[in-house]
Amino acid sequence: MKLWIYGKVMSGKTTFASQFEDAYIISTDGNAEYTFEPDKILRVRDYKELNNAITKLKTIKPNWVIVDTTSYLIDYLRFYWCDKNGVEHESEIAYKGYTMLRSFLWESIFTIANSFDNVMFISHEQEIIEKNKFGREISKFQPVFEDKLRDQMSGLMGIIARTVKSISEDGTAKYELHISNSDDEFGGSRLAIKKTAIPLTKKDFDENFIVSASKFDGAKIISGEMTKEDAYKTKLEEKAEEKVEEKPKRKSVIG
Repeated sequence: MKLWIYGKVMSGKTTFASQFEDAYIISTDGNAEYTFEPDKILRVRDYKELNNAITKLKTIKPNWVIVDTTSYLIDYLRFYWCDKNGVEHESEIAYKGYTMLRSFLWESIFTIANSFDNVMFISHEQEIIEKNKFGREISKFQPVFEDKLRDQMSGLMGIIARTVKSISEDGTAKYELHISNSDDEFGGSRLAIKKTAIPLTKKDFDENFIVSASKFDGAKIISGEMTKEDAYKTKLEEKAEEKVEEKPKRKSVIG
């Protein structure tokens, strides 16, 4: 499964990622230390360290690989590409500089996504102003990402979701995961889900699927070897989920 999670700073993104079983994190901003065990963190500060981290993870073969955050990841890739091409900015290569850089960025991201079975990319969010179908200006939240690569990235993902933190009148913080593509939020799911807004926990995330992520095989569905209905959870699986108690995790409010 490929996930793309985005949200504001300290909205619970990294804390949510830490709840995934056997998850290792490529930490580009150093904030993983607040939610992940030290031996599950691969600190990355440049392209060389990124390559070393990917090589190490291919040996470890974790259940989940988390990339946090994509903003710094793209910066490290861009710095490497410019240095390799002897320029300070892609515009110094006339006509085709940005096209060459964009191809390199996408090739690198695509390689990371397809080097492991389960990958979660984490991004910060940005607010943009768009016009809806009635011509009214509205705010829309989407991941901070290279504009011309966003559609390609979306096509690679199984789920794109936004973390949202709100404060109640009594001062209590509420954390949610929004999985929908609406007028004001960028996102969606290729797997059938029950709700588009759920509590920000791995348990609620798993139980929100109508189909079983472990059974779902996109290639077999495309080839006709199986249908979506074949991947639906059985009643026994749903009952088992209700009985499973969530394991205690390290507590943090860091996103």
